[in-house]
Amino acid sequence: MYADFECLTTKIDTCQPDENGSYMQKYQKHEPMSFSLYIKYKHDDYKPPITYRGLNATKVFYDTVKSEALKIKKIYDKKHAIKMTAEDEKHFQRTNTCHICELNIKSGPSPCSVGKNKDFEKVRDHDHLIDPSKCESNYRGPAHSLCNLMYQNPSFVPVFIHNLSGYDSHLFIKELGREF
Repeated sequence: MYADFECLTTKIDTCQPDENGSYMQKYQKHEPMSFSLYIKYKHDDYKPPITYRGLNATKVFYDTVKSEALKIKKIYDKKHAIKMTAEDEKHFQRTNTCHICELNIKSGPSPCSVGKNKDFEKVRDHDHLIDPSKCESNYRGPAHSLCNLMYQNPSFVPVFIHNLSGYDSHLFIKELGREF
């Protein structure tokens, strides 16, 4: 997920300088008023971007991210069986390069190997997220057994927020705190 916030700034007239010491002059209040959320799926767009303009933008953002993450988790939890074409099977039989680590499968272990012979076995790797009833094939290529096992979807949904480490984080940290 990729997100960005926009704020409405309103002038603050109540701050008076203190000539006897240092002070911070607050002159604007930043009110989150909108956000856009774009969810990218590795094969295609997951859905159109979500844009919200209105009150409680941080709460709506948090609720939206949480809801979408739960939907994505359901997609990740489905494990589809492999579906290969005859051409895929020919490719598997004649190719001895692991499509994940790009090393020769027959000549030795994968870089992930812990030294067990079955780590070197040639297996058919496929995309577990692609529904085989909706495609001709979900085969990706030959792989070392261990490379295949380690090549998996994350157990979390990454959320990238523009300028999070700077300005934008303060906008919704309070909202996150309400949940926990």
